Amino acid sequence: MQLALAGKNVNPYVEITNRADVFERASEGGRPVYHRTADHPWIPGNQTFEAEKSARTLRIFLLGGSAANGWPHDGSLGIGPLLAHKLRAALPETNVEVLVGAGVTFASYRVKVVFDEIIDYAPDLVIIYCGNNEFLEDFVLRSPLGFPWRHSAAVRISHDGLTELLRRKPVFDIKNYGNADHVANRLAFAFGRASKLRDDPEQFRQLRDHYRYNIQSMVDECRRRGVPVMLLQVPVNLKDWVPNVSVHRRDLTAEQLRGWQRAFREGYLSLEQGEHGQAAGHLRQAVEFDGDHAETHYYLAVALHRLNQVGEARRHYASALELDAYPFRALPEFNSILREISQRSGAISVDIVAALEEQAVDRIIGLDVLVDYVHPTVASNEVIAHELLLAMARAKLLPAAPSRPLEELRFTVQRAAGETVPALSALCKQHLIMRQYDKFDGLARRYARALERDSQENPSRRDQNAAELRRLVRIEHVVSQYRRLLLAEKLGRLGEEFSAAEARRVFDEYVEMIRSLEQHHMARPEEFASRIPKFQYPASP
Repeated sequence: MQLALAGKNVNPYVEITNRADVFERASEGGRPVYHRTADHPWIPGNQTFEAEKSARTLRIFLLGGSAANGWPHDGSLGIGPLLAHKLRAALPETNVEVLVGAGVTFASYRVKVVFDEIIDYAPDLVIIYCGNNEFLEDFVLRSPLGFPWRHSAAVRISHDGLTELLRRKPVFDIKNYGNADHVANRLAFAFGRASKLRDDPEQFRQLRDHYRYNIQSMVDECRRRGVPVMLLQVPVNLKDWVPNVSVHRRDLTAEQLRGWQRAFREGYLSLEQGEHGQAAGHLRQAVEFDGDHAETHYYLAVALHRLNQVGEARRHYASALELDAYPFRALPEFNSILREISQRSGAISVDIVAALEEQAVDRIIGLDVLVDYVHPTVASNEVIAHELLLAMARAKLLPAAPSRPLEELRFTVQRAAGETVPALSALCKQHLIMRQYDKFDGLARRYARALERDSQENPSRRDQNAAELRRLVRIEHVVSQYRRLLLAEKLGRLGEEFSAAEARRVFDEYVEMIRSLEQHHMARPEEFASRIPKFQYPASP
């Protein structure tokens, strides 16, 4: 459908209010500059660039979400700073400015708001790396009307509510954006609830259309102004990330559900016992009963992967991603949209997925190249930054011949780079909320070691770190029990392993743990309670 409202600062799918610039004009050492404002703490601070761009300046803006931002690493270890480091080494006579306008949790509609500002700052290149946060905020999309209908007097007269309908777009407050804007959705996947944007086919269609609109409108504006633009394919963790939420096929009968549960139980237990061939057989049966259940595809992929059937494993990993009922990873069709727009508009496509697959075991991306579900390791940030440098050279976007061969600008990153206390703390919380319990124990051990090192290096923080270690032990206990509860329910063995009172106690302890992590982001205590599912002790099907 043709969108008549498309253009800078207008989005037909959402309404933007309380606008606030990312950068503001200031004076530094007597010269006019721009620096980041206090209204955008989700975007890296301490960034300054010339208000009056000189002829020898190469100005690049990197836009996107937290993967582009550099989270959870120290600010100097993100893609933008690493690219700047390489460019300064290659172009010593050039004033290199790589500005990171990427915000943690930003989806494409928030990226477009930043783009609408920075395009006026005379960029020499805009790099867009986004697609992982499209389902993050809690809203319902309303399909925009095409040009003929918006201006039809007959439609306006016959539908009294049309004006109101046109106004009922989701509203996004730019200046006051914070954790409260998406805490409802984090609570949804913390308790295994599907996203309405994924569960409702019409909402899902509109979300894809909205993503396409945001990317296309930014590319079109760059083309109109003669500014080169790069679109980065979005890598995600396929092999080491259990789908956030799995739901059964809508028309599954009680008999089919019992058949699925038997096959899934036997497959899962065989996988745990290392009997990978038997596991694959049972899990294939489970897929035949219910091909819509994301986790079934995931564990079948794990079994096939361990049998070295890599091609088939990859297909089921991809199915698990596509069927995730709360996808917090860029879906394959988002990358298809990026490729289509690049081919049609001439935007430069940079396949960083292929670059990271080269670094991954069996060429399937997992925790060997990402720290979690989508965020690159520091070593992977270096790989991505180098791919961008090479893409700039191929597109003849370097303002001068490099002073040295570009391959000499690669550098080795230590394996432990980025393993800081703040980064590991953030990853632990994230794994808890996203229910990645099978990886939590190892992550908690790394966090504990980091706290112990920090206490040795900074004695003033010893008491604080000791308290955090005690808290970590309590969390590990809660997670261990809740993981057992979920597995027993999934395998149809709840009554065998837990009494109703025991199950209730474990559930309540989990709720209190999530409350400690999330409630302070909510305006009213009762709001948290309203989003917690009612405890049930279901009978086995």
